[in-house]
Parts: sequence; C-alpha cells; structure tokens
Amino acid sequence: ARRRAVCPSRVRPAAQHAVAMSGKKAMALFAFSARKKQELDLKKGEMLRDVEAVNNDWWRGTNGKGATGVFPKTYVVLIDKKNIKKYVIAKYPFEGKGDKISFKKGEKVAVLAEVSKEWWVGTNASNESGLFPATYVIEDVRSNARQNGTMTSKQLQEAAKAARSAAPRAKAADETFTSATLKDFPITFNMPRRNVPKTTAKYQSDEGREGDAARAECHAKLKELAALL
Repeated sequence: ARRRAVCPSRVRPAAQHAVAMSGKKAMALFAFSARKKQELDLKKGEMLRDVEAVNNDWWRGTNGKGATGVFPKTYVVLIDKKNIKKYVIAKYPFEGKGDKISFKKGEKVAVLAEVSKEWWVGTNASNESGLFPATYVIEDVRSNARQNGTMTSKQLQEAAKAARSAAPRAKAADETFTSATLKDFPITFNMPRRNVPKTTAKYQSDEGREGDAARAECHAKLKELAALL
C-alpha cells in the first residue's frame, strides 16, 4: 500500500520546531489537491515563497495568490544555491514558456532536481528557475569538479572539449572587398614593389625606369578613378 505523509495537525509541537527552517522559495513539480483546510493546492510549475518545514514529510508555503498552507515536500523542489545538484552547459538554445526556463547555447544552468529522464529543474544565468529538457544540455565537468573539490587531468580534457562543443561559434570575418568607392569602378593594376634588390648598376637602371613607368601609370589610374567619384 502506498504510504501517505502524516498530516501536520497530528504532529507534536516539539517535533514541528525541531525541523523548522528559514523561509525559502520552491517550485511545484507535481499538482496537489488539498484534502483538508490547512493544506494548500499546488499547480505544476507554480512558485511558492516563505517555504518552511513543518515535519519530515510536510512543508508550509505561500503561493502567488497569497494563500498559505501545507503540502507534501516531495511535490516541490527547493530553489536554493545549497540545493544545486550539478552544473550543465546548454548544447542548444531553448525558449521556455510557462513553467519552463529559457537559455542560450553555451549558457550555464544549475540543476536543482531531475524530475525524469527528459525534464530537469534548474536555474539559468538570469536567475530564473523552472523546467528544461535534459537532452539540450551536457555536464559542466569543470564546474562540477570544482564544486566537489577534485579534478583529474582527464576531467580537465573532457571539460575543455565540452566547453568547445557547447560554446557558440564565432562568425567568420567577411574577407570580401566592400568599399563603397572602388567596388563600382573595378580598375585593376599591379603596384610595383618599392624595395627592389640592387645587384648591378644595369639592373638598377632598368628596374628604376620600369618602376617609374609603372608608378606613373598607377597614379594616372588613381586620378582617373578620383575624377569618376
């Protein structure tokens, strides 16, 4: 038979104080229908505030409408940095709606709970918490090893490989000529080198005359281009 959590009304006051905790935020993983007056209805994906423990099975909190009551703690996940299970990196961008979060490719997400093989609960870089598809992310080996305090050389290599595959690729620089002055007037010419090797007087004389002629032709074409513009 399925075990049902003990209602807080049957718990002794001493036990209630023993498990008390400061107010936190939580998100409902499943819907819950209240059976008693002191219980609180939950909707899947609903955010709760001022969450505190009543006993080992029940918590108390307030929903977005201001209603306060108790609910089974297994129906919610606590939104707390101390509750982070691991870190992952987005392989693909995801745009979430309702109880789901959004993230960009390469963004780091803190995993708070693994609801199923397909859906996890986490917090994105914008500090928004909610569900996201587990297949859209890969493990952030570097951050997880840092969190655990250990990191082997193999883990470093895996982390670097994962970061490269998840990071968005930079667009290649446009190497085409896009000048607004010359693209409409394609005048081609070869600019002669100024530093010509000097070996013999004859070569210097021939190269000098050829260079002067080429430079003169070059300047003439530039003047022609300037007149067109």
